[in-house]
Amino acid sequence: MCGIAGVLRLSTDMPVDAVVLARMTGALVHRGPDDEGLFVSPARACGLGARRLSIIDLAGGHQPICNEAGDVWVVQNGEIYNYKPLRAELEACGHVFRSESDTEVIAHAYEQWGAACVERLWGMFALAVWDEPRQRLLLARDRLGKKPLFLAQVNGLLLFASEIKALLRHPALCQPTLDARSLDEMFTVGYVPGPATIWREISKLPPAHLLIAEVARGTAAMSCYWDSPYLPGGQEDAVDPEDAAEEVLALLQDAVRLRLQADVPVGALLSGGLDSSGLVALMQELTGGRAHTFSIGFDRASHDESQYARLASSYLGTEHHELRFGWEAFNRLPAVMASLDQPQCFATAVPISMLYEACRAAGFKVILTGEGSDELFAGYGWFRGNQQAEALLRLPTGLRRPFFSSRLPFPMSPAARQALAVADRSAVSRYLAWQQVSTAGQRSELFSADFRHELARSARPPLAVRWQDEYADAVAPLASLHRDMTLERHIRLPDFINHEVDAMSMAHSVEARVPFLDHRLWELLARWPPRLKLDLRRPEKWLLRDVFGRPATSGRPYLPPAIRERRKQGLATPHADWWRQPRMPDFVEEALSEVALRRSGLFSFETVAQARLHHKNGPANHSALLTGVLNVQLWQQRATHSN
Repeated sequence: MCGIAGVLRLSTDMPVDAVVLARMTGALVHRGPDDEGLFVSPARACGLGARRLSIIDLAGGHQPICNEAGDVWVVQNGEIYNYKPLRAELEACGHVFRSESDTEVIAHAYEQWGAACVERLWGMFALAVWDEPRQRLLLARDRLGKKPLFLAQVNGLLLFASEIKALLRHPALCQPTLDARSLDEMFTVGYVPGPATIWREISKLPPAHLLIAEVARGTAAMSCYWDSPYLPGGQEDAVDPEDAAEEVLALLQDAVRLRLQADVPVGALLSGGLDSSGLVALMQELTGGRAHTFSIGFDRASHDESQYARLASSYLGTEHHELRFGWEAFNRLPAVMASLDQPQCFATAVPISMLYEACRAAGFKVILTGEGSDELFAGYGWFRGNQQAEALLRLPTGLRRPFFSSRLPFPMSPAARQALAVADRSAVSRYLAWQQVSTAGQRSELFSADFRHELARSARPPLAVRWQDEYADAVAPLASLHRDMTLERHIRLPDFINHEVDAMSMAHSVEARVPFLDHRLWELLARWPPRLKLDLRRPEKWLLRDVFGRPATSGRPYLPPAIRERRKQGLATPHADWWRQPRMPDFVEEALSEVALRRSGLFSFETVAQARLHHKNGPANHSALLTGVLNVQLWQQRATHSN
């Protein structure tokens, strides 16, 4: 696991400066505190830099690393889980290895198979390969977007890095431009959706994509190397639920086994929910040891799962570490925003950061975590809500309209009512209705007049238009649940869920490994009918509950009924209650003061002040918007200071 950065002279005569490259990798020390390395090609056309968190081959895995001839150089952020069989295959082809690291396998794989080598890699990775004879740079990102790779083409240079802050260390990006459309999108869904970023000059390489840049031609071309689309509705494979559970269990066991490969201790997060508890059960079975597990409890009972984490730990026999989240934890927001590099409307990154900080303090560099299961098995409540709402779509519009009104006593969330209101539009519109944290009208009042003018000049279309153009045709043939799951996989999973996990774990020099994001699981479940993920007559993730109800090698079920049968709770922070505290911390009052808000020029002070008052004194919940404004102010303060 590392932080990587690089510079390519694409269409300029400007040579790569090793000092600048070192400055870029210096911004990534937290991602790789154990080692550092630079490579600059002989003609100074390309420079690669890495900061290393040593996990596999502690002594010999220095990066950048090359092949036998020294003409193919590689840096990688991540882990290649099938590097051992790949190495054996390459050795059979005559390749000679000098280390035991997984990164060296990439160099030889590229030498053997060219850019197609990426298709053979299993794992989480963002990588760069410099081909000296061809003067070619290959960049690639893993299939499901677990590891990030940020890009910028400026002044004839192609820059790349694991984090935005590293790109901003290059003089070509010393004065980046706030992207108005990205900020509007952040307040639409709560985070900045890719491939854009909060900076106009910087983008993200999409998951499952590679980019090949040719110095001689001065060109950079991007392409997709993997996809696992759901089969068209009605054409899914017929499969018996018993057989399905056995297949899922076998793949999950292997996914966990591969992610236990390390030359350092491996721990796990344990919330007491189905996903993390099941992974720890498999981990204990595979290792036969006493795993160390970590959980966070909340002072607010409505958010607290600690009793279930303790129950799971006791049942599974782990060495458990528990920490608490109280109001004072929100004081971490400024530091968390600095690690995220982009603002968002949520505070979930705070407890995630605390967990990984505790893991590192206990001596763990590698942690298994349960993200990805809800996207894979349709575990989020809105999946069920949308399926329930779709039953109403069969009604004529006139009969359906009463359900839109919040004044009527139907048991329906505001998001469900909004989804029904756009029912005659596309699946993309309904997805956006479920995900949005604010309406266009709310954003218009929130933003300042100057910012609204800047937004109107944006060349990029609004989010609803962009997503419609990009996804509508692809999801049209699918069953309705698979439409929702496709959108979630391509949008929120990489750009919010994975981004938080990567940024918060690496901020504390911890590698988070995510077995549910093993691409083989996604290929398998993409062939199966929707009812195996969601059946309205059964609890959410019923198939996975069945998997973990099966007997382990010990003879008893992987998980006890109290864990296996409980409803999903999910990690959330009580930030709505926090905003109702009698006095907010000084950093909040300073960031949201009239002086600070007018200085930033992005928001209407009157609207923010009114939202704070209404939220504090009444039933209105403006916590997402208030958290978003605060986080933007904190992010902008740091960005201004850094630049």
